[in-house]
Amino acid sequence: MSLHRRLGALGVAVAALIVPLSAYVVVQAVPRLQPSLVRLAVVGDLLSLVLFSVFVIAAVRLRKRPSVHRRLMIAASFSIFGPVIVRFETFYRIPLPPLIVVPLALVTLVAYDVGSQGRVHDSTKWIAAVMLAVSALLGVLLATGGAGAVVDALR
Repeated sequence: MSLHRRLGALGVAVAALIVPLSAYVVVQAVPRLQPSLVRLAVVGDLLSLVLFSVFVIAAVRLRKRPSVHRRLMIAASFSIFGPVIVRFETFYRIPLPPLIVVPLALVTLVAYDVGSQGRVHDSTKWIAAVMLAVSALLGVLLATGGAGAVVDALR
């Protein structure tokens, strides 16, 4: 078995641990987060975990298609950057807009596609659609009070 496949199996195990551990940390962090960021941080973190899970599962299922697998793993990595960026403002008082994650991820994937094959790969288009849909869902939850209901349920 190749090194990549062995490390991949280990990576799947780590990914499977990341989701419940991160969800636990999010729930435990609710009382300590700044009130102005609690809805964005909690709901954004939980949606990031869903997105991460979807991309990792898809990448594992499509591992025999290297070009798709590679892009899905990159997208999975980017999907959990949002919580990190929110923490910069929460804990270090460095104002970074958390909504730069999706554009940064998509610009990176598109640049990779154009640089490596001269066009945007079809899987990048699907990844972009999913990431934008989840970002829109986050926006709707924040705008309609749905995010507040999620946070209240976790208190």
